[in-house]
Amino acid sequence: MDKIRKLRLIEEIICNRNLIDLGQMFEDSNRREIVEIRQQFYYACAIFLKGFVTLAEIGSYGREMYSMSKKHNHTNVIYSKKAYQNLMDCDEGIKEGMESILEEIKMEDAKRRLLLLTARNYFNGKIEKILSGMSDCKNNADFDTLLVNCMSRAGKMRYNACITK
Repeated sequence: MDKIRKLRLIEEIICNRNLIDLGQMFEDSNRREIVEIRQQFYYACAIFLKGFVTLAEIGSYGREMYSMSKKHNHTNVIYSKKAYQNLMDCDEGIKEGMESILEEIKMEDAKRRLLLLTARNYFNGKIEKILSGMSDCKNNADFDTLLVNCMSRAGKMRYNACITK
């Protein structure tokens, strides 16, 4: 699941940078704009997720998430990575753009991991509080109240984390 989350993060950043909707890069199209965006995605994934996700998993992402009818596999990722590298070698602006994208991916990934770690620690404390508070509960209504209070605080934390993005 963590692999899908990281692929999705890269997809979101690439789509935002190119002002397209999520999944649009995986439509069955050979239009140059779409192909280059898809190459950009495959390149960023191959660089950022090297050793974490296989090239075959990167290639099959579009098909699994968006029911892409064309089969993409590791060879598409290899070709796209080389093609995008050639574009970057020829155009300094494209190279700077990719460096900026990779930096944004690193920063966003670090923020999300920190948020997840913070939430885990927060919920672990809440679970302990719920378990210790269970002995004070005389009936199900008391327990429900305790649970709602703990979860509403957790919901506020998640909401605050989302609006600070």
